[in-house]
Amino acid sequence: MTLTKEQLKYLVTAIATLDWKTNFYELCRILEIDPNNKIYAEEKWEQFHKLSAALNYFDLDSLMKLLEAYEQQKGN
Repeated sequence: MTLTKEQLKYLVTAIATLDWKTNFYELCRILEIDPNNKIYAEEKWEQFHKLSAALNYFDLDSLMKLLEAYEQQKGN
């Protein structure tokens, strides 16, 4: 399954928006993580921020090229 450019843009925008608007406890609720499990919950909080940042390292055209390359390799 290949994502369309619109679907990819939606994913990147959704993660970035959640990163901007969601606090630690809300993220724990969304992911069904116990916020009292501090080490694990804080690790996921940091990973979520990194995910959001990493998705914005590349523009959508570059991300689409990476997905297309994956699809080609998957077929081999």
